[in-house]
Amino acid sequence: MSSSQPSILKKLIGNAPLRTILIVPFVLQIIGAVGIVGYLSFRNGQKAVNDLASQLRTEVSNRIDQHLDSQLDTARHLAQVNGDAFDVGLLDPKDLDNMARFFWKQMQLFNVGYISFGTPGGEFAGAGYVLDRNIVGNTVDPKKYGNRDSYSYNTDSQGNKTTLIDIYKNYEFDKELWYS
Repeated sequence: MSSSQPSILKKLIGNAPLRTILIVPFVLQIIGAVGIVGYLSFRNGQKAVNDLASQLRTEVSNRIDQHLDSQLDTARHLAQVNGDAFDVGLLDPKDLDNMARFFWKQMQLFNVGYISFGTPGGEFAGAGYVLDRNIVGNTVDPKKYGNRDSYSYNTDSQGNKTTLIDIYKNYEFDKELWYS
């Protein structure tokens, strides 16, 4: 049996030089090791990227939730403050100009886009930002003007109306979502 083994080995190897016979197994081992390490590195890299992306999504989601909570808390807080101001008589729904000035002052303190108040009788007062980021005061006073037009005014540094900048004809604030 031992005499047949060298002949099989000799058939497999043939007349290859000894150097090739010794180098080929080492090269195959190195290629195999590099291939396995490369594959494992790629998989671990993918896992790391996916983990980081998941952490980033979670962080972004948490910050959005925090920002929304802050904005909604501000709106609730302002509604409570303004309701209390009506209850104790600091705000008079008949004095729309004063109300608009009060809302203008609140705009200086709170990060909101607009503060408004409307009555079932069609009166409206508000203050808020316009496109150029100036705060304006708005009123609708059917008793005073005889119509439901909204008059928008530029304001001075104290929130007093200065110049009329626009008139919105027949402003039906009572059909807007904030009013309902």
